[in-house]
Amino acid sequence: MDRTRAQEIIAAYGADVTRWPAAEREAVQALVARDASLRAELAAAAALDCDLALWAMVPVRADDLAATAAADAALARLPAPRRWLPAAAIGGSIAASLVAAVLILPSAGSDPAPVQVAEATPVVAPVQTAQVAQDVQLWGTVFTLTPEEESLI
Repeated sequence: MDRTRAQEIIAAYGADVTRWPAAEREAVQALVARDASLRAELAAAAALDCDLALWAMVPVRADDLAATAAADAALARLPAPRRWLPAAAIGGSIAASLVAAVLILPSAGSDPAPVQVAEATPVVAPVQTAQVAQDVQLWGTVFTLTPEEESLI
């Protein structure tokens, strides 16, 4: 048992020895008995335990009880959560992808028919609105690697 682990146990479980891990309890007690600074930390933990116990015994005010009851009633009136919705969306997208793959991909035994493609020059009209500019800037901010991320690649 080292001093650091004893400090961790005191900080995590407080001064009540019965809450300490049983496997380490005796070793921590022996270390605390030899180390004055650990005894001081144990005393501080005991004071904190006392403060927390006193805080837990403070009676709840009546208006706090009324507010809690009103919040519980409001929550009870809310509709039940729709937990199936995300699963249905994911399942539906997978099913649609499979159907699209079956319809688009040629079957194994068929030869694809030659397709004649007409030559056309694409006509692209530049559409630049404030929203498009904002979206482009946001996309660049989100999907541009930082120097730290680039160093990981």
